[in-house]
Amino acid sequence: MKDGFYYNCATHTADNILNEISSTYQIDLLNIRWKHFVNLLKEKYSVSIEPHVFNDPNLNARLAGVAMLGNYPLIQFNNSIMQSEERKHFTIVHEGVHFFRHKDDPNAEGEAFTDIIENSAYSPEEQAEELITNQTASIIMLNNSALLTCMQNRWSYGKITGFYGMSGSALFERLVNYLHFNLKIKSESARYLVGRFRYGDTVEACGFLPILTTNFDRFVDWFNDFPLTGNMLDELYLNLGLGFEAPASHWYQLNHIFSKTNPNASIAANMQK
Repeated sequence: MKDGFYYNCATHTADNILNEISSTYQIDLLNIRWKHFVNLLKEKYSVSIEPHVFNDPNLNARLAGVAMLGNYPLIQFNNSIMQSEERKHFTIVHEGVHFFRHKDDPNAEGEAFTDIIENSAYSPEEQAEELITNQTASIIMLNNSALLTCMQNRWSYGKITGFYGMSGSALFERLVNYLHFNLKIKSESARYLVGRFRYGDTVEACGFLPILTTNFDRFVDWFNDFPLTGNMLDELYLNLGLGFEAPASHWYQLNHIFSKTNPNASIAANMQK
C-alpha cells in the first residue's frame, strides 16, 4: 500500500538524519531532541533559520513555513501569535526535512517548499511529499528509542509533549503511525488506543497503551496461546510482573482490537494492516 511505502521512506530519511546527528554530536538516539537537528542544519549545512510574520492575517493563519534551497538555503517559520510554540518547532523540523531530502538533488536548485496548514491546497504529488516530510519530522522529534523509553517509564501524554516540545496533535499522529506501521495494529484501533491514552477519563484508562507498547510481543504470544478473556489478561499482567490485575478499561481497549475484525482469530491476525 502507498501509505506503507511513504512511511518506509519517512523512516529511511529519519534514520539517516538521526544517525548523522548522533555521529556529529556524539550523542545516542535516546538523547536526541529536535534542537539537535536545528544545530545540524545551521552548523553543518549553513541553513539560515529565521522567524517571519506576514502582514496579511490570512497568510498567518494558512502558512506555517517555507524552505528555500540553493547556495544560500533558508528556512522561514511563521512566528505570529496564531502559531503555538510547539507548532513552530514542528515547522522548523518539517522544513529542515524538506532541505535534507533534496539537498543533493541538482534539479532542486532554487526550489521552495511551502508548509500550508490546509492540505487540500496541495497537488497529489505535493501531498505525498508533505506526508513523508510530516512523518519524518515526527520521528525526529520523538524517535523510537525515546518513544519506547517514555512508554516504559509510564509517562503521561502531557509529560511527553512538554518534554519533547511537541503539540498534542503531532504526538497523536506519531503514536498512531508507530502502532499502525511498526506494530501492525489496524489504523482504526490505533487511533482508538492513542485517544484513550490522551483523553482517558481515569489514570488507569490512560495506562494501557504504555503496557501494550512495551510488552507487545508478549501480548501477541500470550493471546495466540490463550483465549481472549478478562481473566487471561489478569494472568498476563501477573506473568509480566506488573503487580496488579488488569483494570476493566484495559480489557475494553484490548478487546477493541478484536471487535473490529474476527473475534475468534488470533491476535496476530487481527493486528495486521
